[in-house]
Amino acid sequence: MVAVLASTWLAKGPLLANWVHVAVTAPRPVPIRAIWRPHAGGRTFEEQQGAVRAAWALPGAADSARRWRDPSARDTIGAGTPAEFVIDMGGGPVVFEAMGEDSIHVEVQLRPARSQIVSAWGRALRVESDGMTPRIWVVR
Repeated sequence: MVAVLASTWLAKGPLLANWVHVAVTAPRPVPIRAIWRPHAGGRTFEEQQGAVRAAWALPGAADSARRWRDPSARDTIGAGTPAEFVIDMGGGPVVFEAMGEDSIHVEVQLRPARSQIVSAWGRALRVESDGMTPRIWVVR
């Protein structure tokens, strides 16, 4: 049993949650969308876990299971500024995009609050975190 767990850990690394708090603002209300891997994030922990449970609880949810394993699949959530998200970054990066010509301001901090806040302005920004340091990349 220990050998199986050790080989799984060595193959995939430790499966740890990597939560960040993201705040998206703008000088005036702007529609935005957040794009991430299926079931990787949610506005709250309960929403994220609910989405995961729902996908696996449905009999014959082959499409959901396929999308869960497909590295190119993405889910999108629409919102308006100001918006706040708590996301487990273990599923990969998240892109926040303004729907239109306006710029948005994105601030990211590890949860629980244990890092400095990083921020950037842009029309589309990619948020990443390795569990130690959150990063924001301006896409456009």
